Amino acid sequence: QTPIALHAPGARRLDEVHQRMCARLVRRAESAMNTCQECVSDSDELVASFPNLHGLGKLSSRPEEWVTCKLSETPPQATHGLLSNGCRWIVQENREPKSRAELYLIVGFGSLVETEEERGIAHIIEHLGFSATKSYENHAIVKFLESIGAPFGACQNAYTSFDRTVYTLHVPTDKEGLVDEALTVLREFAYFTRISEEDLDKERKVVLEEWRESKNAQGRLFEDYINALCKGCKWCERLPIGKEDVIKGVSAQTLRSFYRRYYHPARMSVVAVGDFDGEVVRSKIQELFDIAPGDIDPLPRAPEPPDRPHHAVPDTPGVLVASSTDPELSFAQGILDCKRPKQDFVSVGSFKRHLTEDLFHKAFSSRLLKLTMEPKGPRNFFAMSTETGEPVPALNPMSISVAPLPGRMRHAFESVAQEVERVKRMGFHTSELSRAKRSILAEFEEEYIEREQRPSESFAEEYVGWILDGKAAPGVEERARIAATVLPTITTEEVSQVAREFDFSRNVVVKIATPLMSLRNPLYTCWSILQSAWNVSIPKPRMDLPQSSEMAEILRAVAEQPLDPWPQEDDDVDTRLRRKFEACAGRRRRPSGATVTDADVAAPPATATSVSSRSPPRMVVAPGVPHPKRGVALEMQLETGSECPIGEELVLGNGLRVFLKDTDLFDDEIILRGRRWGGLSEHQD
Repeated sequence: QTPIALHAPGARRLDEVHQRMCARLVRRAESAMNTCQECVSDSDELVASFPNLHGLGKLSSRPEEWVTCKLSETPPQATHGLLSNGCRWIVQENREPKSRAELYLIVGFGSLVETEEERGIAHIIEHLGFSATKSYENHAIVKFLESIGAPFGACQNAYTSFDRTVYTLHVPTDKEGLVDEALTVLREFAYFTRISEEDLDKERKVVLEEWRESKNAQGRLFEDYINALCKGCKWCERLPIGKEDVIKGVSAQTLRSFYRRYYHPARMSVVAVGDFDGEVVRSKIQELFDIAPGDIDPLPRAPEPPDRPHHAVPDTPGVLVASSTDPELSFAQGILDCKRPKQDFVSVGSFKRHLTEDLFHKAFSSRLLKLTMEPKGPRNFFAMSTETGEPVPALNPMSISVAPLPGRMRHAFESVAQEVERVKRMGFHTSELSRAKRSILAEFEEEYIEREQRPSESFAEEYVGWILDGKAAPGVEERARIAATVLPTITTEEVSQVAREFDFSRNVVVKIATPLMSLRNPLYTCWSILQSAWNVSIPKPRMDLPQSSEMAEILRAVAEQPLDPWPQEDDDVDTRLRRKFEACAGRRRRPSGATVTDADVAAPPATATSVSSRSPPRMVVAPGVPHPKRGVALEMQLETGSECPIGEELVLGNGLRVFLKDTDLFDDEIILRGRRWGGLSEHQD
């Protein structure tokens, strides 16, 4: 700074002001440093309460590098590569469940690539694979799966979606040759599905029956929902189930042409996860699937694979409401989506964004639960929730789901919009975020502790997302380490800012569905009449559902309403339970007949010596109540005549019987279940 001459007018006063400003800046800097140190201390304390996560250490990268720091594509125990024909493979050894394997064939095309005259044929081809192939006649594949005890049924072994067709086989590995034959079956699906007029005629009836079943209440609602959400693009014009007239009249030649074009080796992947020798399985995949596209007989493929389409979903101007009534519905339901494009998941930065949104949904759901259990005014809904959705692969909207009381649809949406607006203006309390952080860290710690018990199916499904959607699939340990490093650094302000993703001014799609008022639905009808009487209105056979302009006005008006802050909640479940345990320990330490004071609640827990030296528990004197006992072994008599231990029984002093069973199924799980005699059998007619 240039010094000010002391003889200048007002120089002394300016110099004093300058000094005060410098002192103020120093104090602010010191305060910021102290706050930063406190945040670091709080973060360390938070992670330290989860010892399994704390022991993993932290990321070596700095926070400013997280945006560019890439996540691992797959866990270290997985191997993957490409065959000479472009087919991708992933193999991973996993011992849970024992003697079982998950084998997937992933085709990168679904109903989106169909023309108007082909609508539904991707799904038909999926069915034909189980009917007959080059090496398996007359549903021999189904018979093979049934013979080895593999699950088989609708949606259990294959599914067709907008942009993918996935075949899944869940096979045992305890007999030699089963995995090899199951991989051969996948190879038949990929290259040698037989598509003849005779095969097609047999399968039409099955596919038509599935089409009819899809026209139930939920199926109609889903179709209406996709039509509203993706209006103006192919996503709503190419539902995988297809069209009835195409299913009835499409020719086998049309299916063969589609099969040859899109079942290309370079657009397919094989995933194998399970209890097997990984090197042997990898070699078998190469032996079976490494066939040049032109050598596939009888339907050779083109040398160059087709491109996967990427259809963007157009914006929705303002607010669009799609409402309907359905006689098969038993309750009203509504979904509000604030549309936004697909969010990537490839870096530590995107992992942090994902965690931040999870924290928002966790903290916000606690508020919604409180409003459900303790409404401030008239009750408007049974249940309400928010999530980051994925209705189609091209979208990740911020979604609100409501289950309103009859006739309270408007009020339910207004209530949740008010709560979102409250967070936008005033944010969350530190205690709310703290509880949400502990809850999510507990989930990561549980996943890490039970990493050896993670089922093979969950790995295989993650690899489907990596192959087709580009989502990284890091291992459990890497995810836990990132969560332990990143989550404590997320501030209350960052979580509160997620509420701004709910932009109610544009790109809002609302889907509303209610039952019809009729004698076939007496409960809903009676409740609707009651609500109408409460609101001094006349009940209508078709509920008066809000239209787009009215819903837009409801959402707009919320932004202008005065709102009070959410009350500060000092109640913490963890602290409350700890105090209860400590108070119980304090009562055990005190002489018989003494009262428990407030000091006992805050007293430290009893030591092992004090607990072991306490007086015996009070005895219950009642007919039929056994004396307390411990260590009674329970055994089950098998049909063979041998005995099998099933656990241990404890009988407490009040007669409560406790059955204990030690297992090694999961490393971090205790299941509690309580029962008592009673029920309707205890009441007279």
